[in-house]
Amino acid sequence: MTRQCGAALIMVLWAIALLGLMTGSMVEILRLENRQSAFELQHSRALLAAEAGLALAVEGLLAYPAPRVADGRIYSLPFEQAALSITVSSERGKLDLNLAALDSFARLAHGLGATVEQAQQWSEGLGQQRSTGPLKTLEQLQQLPGMDVRLYDRLLPNITLWSGLTQPDLDVATPELLALLKLSRPKVAIARGPDSVVNVHVLATLNNQVSASLETVIFLSPQGGGPRPYRVLRWKE
Repeated sequence: MTRQCGAALIMVLWAIALLGLMTGSMVEILRLENRQSAFELQHSRALLAAEAGLALAVEGLLAYPAPRVADGRIYSLPFEQAALSITVSSERGKLDLNLAALDSFARLAHGLGATVEQAQQWSEGLGQQRSTGPLKTLEQLQQLPGMDVRLYDRLLPNITLWSGLTQPDLDVATPELLALLKLSRPKVAIARGPDSVVNVHVLATLNNQVSASLETVIFLSPQGGGPRPYRVLRWKE
């Protein structure tokens, strides 16, 4: 009888310990879920602030008579409980994958770290992609044989699909890109109108340091007659 009572007591103690362990695990899971939910809420707020930054950038680009220039400078602006860092640059200063000479793309890829063989292989692959029609997204470049994330990330700031030019605009291309393509800036800048296709990068940081970034390529169409004065060509959060 004593042995049976002892076994029953052990079972009860084991059940209590197991229940305590399960309760503790559930509490930790709930705490983790609450933290994740709180972070997601704050991140959503930061992303909304970044979208507001995009609207402010467009407003500046369309301002009359002194529109903001898409020259790559950083603008710091407050917005409610967030700090915005906005950079606007022209797509005209990049290499257009749909129109540029294939050897220019090979030169760019090699200058950014690809081997001569890789650069040649990718330029040929790009030519095959273009033979079936213009590229629709920059991400199609990742389909080239042997393209890795590191080199793709290096290429990305230098390439576009929307400049409409066979080579970067020498007046707005970065010095690094000009050097890689062995191009030089003209001594006298050519007068041109405002940019119609621009890259807008916004970093929004809340007071609690939660941040979100938004990078877009937009086509400005102030006379388009639609609900928005621009059309989104690329959107990356």
